[in-house]
Amino acid sequence: MVRRFISRQLIKQIAVPNKNVFPLPTTSINEREENLVILKKKRRRQQDPLLNRTFADRCAHLTTINNSTETVGIAKLTLPPKAIVNPRVTKLSKLPLDAVEALGGILLDSRVPPKQLQREADVLSNQLDQRHFPPSIVEFRQTRREILDEIFEENPAFCYDYNIYQNRPFIETQLAKLVQKRLAVRRYNWKPLKFKDLRQATVYCLSRFGGHFAEMKRVLAEFDRNGFVPEKILDFGSGIGSSFWAAYERWGDSVQEYSLIDNDLSMRHFSIDLSRGPNYSNNGELISKNLFFRKELFPSPKHTYDLVILHRTLIEMPSQEARKELIEKLWKRTNKYLVIVESPMPDAFKALIKIRDFILTAGYDFDLEKTKELLYEYKAIDQDTIEMLSDKNLQTYEKYCRARELLPEDVKIPTLIDPGHVFAPCPHDKRCPKIPKKESCKFSVRWQEFRADHKTTSLNKDGTNVGDFSYLILAKGERSKEKEEKHPRILKLERGHRCVNCHVCTAADGLQRFIVGKRTDKIYARIRRAMPSQLLPVEFDLIKPKQALSISADDTKERINGGKEQLKQVASADLKNLNLINWVKNNTSINPVVVLNKGCLFVSKISPTGNYYRQKPELEQ
Repeated sequence: MVRRFISRQLIKQIAVPNKNVFPLPTTSINEREENLVILKKKRRRQQDPLLNRTFADRCAHLTTINNSTETVGIAKLTLPPKAIVNPRVTKLSKLPLDAVEALGGILLDSRVPPKQLQREADVLSNQLDQRHFPPSIVEFRQTRREILDEIFEENPAFCYDYNIYQNRPFIETQLAKLVQKRLAVRRYNWKPLKFKDLRQATVYCLSRFGGHFAEMKRVLAEFDRNGFVPEKILDFGSGIGSSFWAAYERWGDSVQEYSLIDNDLSMRHFSIDLSRGPNYSNNGELISKNLFFRKELFPSPKHTYDLVILHRTLIEMPSQEARKELIEKLWKRTNKYLVIVESPMPDAFKALIKIRDFILTAGYDFDLEKTKELLYEYKAIDQDTIEMLSDKNLQTYEKYCRARELLPEDVKIPTLIDPGHVFAPCPHDKRCPKIPKKESCKFSVRWQEFRADHKTTSLNKDGTNVGDFSYLILAKGERSKEKEEKHPRILKLERGHRCVNCHVCTAADGLQRFIVGKRTDKIYARIRRAMPSQLLPVEFDLIKPKQALSISADDTKERINGGKEQLKQVASADLKNLNLINWVKNNTSINPVVVLNKGCLFVSKISPTGNYYRQKPELEQ
């Protein structure tokens, strides 16, 4: 066998259009490389002279890949004239000193040693980390039938004894115990959290206070984007009051009312003691005069709030119907924003997606008859509009948009619930692109530990912990069509040497990943300073999909013809490897190109799309 070498620079010089075919180079290797770089730049300018691989005119172009479809495209990153206001993401969250002082006083007044409380808190923390949402009735029954079938297959005697009427009560009792054990192993053992006394509430606080406070602090930082300051805040299912402390650290007494609602008496008493802050050991006054504790909501839905918070509360609801009913009740009491925070588990993210879909779809589910009456009242209806509204093939959203165009802006269309849109983290109201891959959209926070035994459980022994969470901020009203969201959400950011690997969720193009190099100058500098879960500090536009990047058929034919002409010139030369030349000529479907340069034989082939890749044929000498 004769060793054959493939030279990329020679291939590039041969497999080009006829006007760019050069004779075989006889210069040095460095000069060949320089000529190759010049040729690449020339070919790139011929393909699209408007693309900037470096920073020019406040923009740059780079290759991006869709995570779902693996479609390659070209993205345009533009530096905005004014830097966007991004949420402040703190690398390390620490509990407020007032809360730490009050918690220390509670531990001193407890009759149980702090070390024992901390051990119980560690056990509870492990249990809560593995806690799942309650299954639906259909899922539970289906799993129970599968377990019964498994038991009968493993032990046929159960099936025989079960058919005997006298033994049936005893067999049913045994089967119930076996089924319950296997359901527990499969995590079908959901129970709502209940606290008997202040001791259990203290244990829960030691296990969750730092992480829950860091989560809410990060979520409320999203309002840095618009400078929102609420007048009234409702924390439904407040627990130990983590959401209150995060909101109070952010807005203080500028909020006129903090309403904390929890139906558990022990947890409510503990939260009151914790809210005394530095006054716990003195006069016992609350840290804020605007803080109120209640067991239930006000009966009247007219008592509304600017900000409603649901922090780790949905998991306490026994079913999807109960969660939907609760969300509908709280949405009516929401003036501006509804914040929902849950665990990073897949079932928790699934529950968030269902709530998101319910708000986005039910907000456009309008009453057809009442809407027609409004259209008749404003004389904005004709026969075509009536047929369009009655067409069952059209989606409800299309009908709603048509009715919205015909009616004045100040006229409210009667819908099932008030319309809403997603404020964060999604930059769009479309279907979540993470659903097909069954992944959770989660973000991470780091917080300083507070332990009663003054030890640390962190891996780095630095006294910090890291946790993940999923969240959703829903805003009242329709999304503004004039202000299109051009800044995607950063899901993952990997900093490398002179480059940054970004995974983002875009408004119109799904999940995208791309690499930003240092050649993009100011764009690279801004993205490198960004943090995961923030918005991309530059504008993102997908200007070319994969189809637009493929080489045209005429260009491909021109390159192949140029290669054939060069092949004829080489074939006429005095070559030793005539078998190889004959093999190349016979295989016309792959369009090979052969070049002899200084005693070395180079072989390549051109793909149908015009791309080059190496070919090593198995030939005899």
